[in-house]
Amino acid sequence: MKLRNEINSSKSEKEKVAKRKERNATLKEIHQKIEEEENNKIIKQVEDIENYKDDSRRMYRVVKELQRKEPKKKILVDSEHGITTNEKIQTEIVKKFFQDQFHSEKEEMIKEVKPMKMQRAFTSTEIEKAVKRLKTGKSAGIDELNSELIKYGPETICEGIAEIYNIMAETGGFPTEVKEGMLIPLRKPKKPGPPGHLRPIILLLVLRKILAICLLLRNLERLKTKIPLTQLSYS
Repeated sequence: MKLRNEINSSKSEKEKVAKRKERNATLKEIHQKIEEEENNKIIKQVEDIENYKDDSRRMYRVVKELQRKEPKKKILVDSEHGITTNEKIQTEIVKKFFQDQFHSEKEEMIKEVKPMKMQRAFTSTEIEKAVKRLKTGKSAGIDELNSELIKYGPETICEGIAEIYNIMAETGGFPTEVKEGMLIPLRKPKKPGPPGHLRPIILLLVLRKILAICLLLRNLERLKTKIPLTQLSYS
């Protein structure tokens, strides 16, 4: 606060630049100390886990502390009245921005496909191959199911998923959540401000991810002739 006041009260541009450099150097030093302290804290916790391996209660406490996540930084967005930190207003601004980005009145309607029994039904083996391609360590969607629960679960899960997909194709019925996703706006580094500085991440259901991988694998050879390899990903 003191340095900020000194910068604002500086009479010459040269003096302001010097004060800003001093402020930036101080902030850098502070951040380095904080990072060093955090690293030392983590190292100490890892050592404690090893020391308490024969004491499950104390080891559990240390592991829980180690996994505790820091609160996310608040996103600042532009509104009609300037920058806002009000979460309700932020939500409405970000929601409208991405709705305009993802929807267009000029888009052609996708041709409706009538439900029918699949000529080549999904099998548990096919689902298993797709499940192996799921990435681990990713956030769950609105189903609150992580990929690991499917990937390392029993074989009967793949059988059940194959049955669900076959029923969906034959009847046209499906869980409504399959069409939905959870939009998480991530702030780009050092770019707080308008929604255009936000990077949208859509968290989908595991059921939808697996289906997408299955369809991509089935149509991979055909897609290679339509989409450049640099833009084609199914992992």
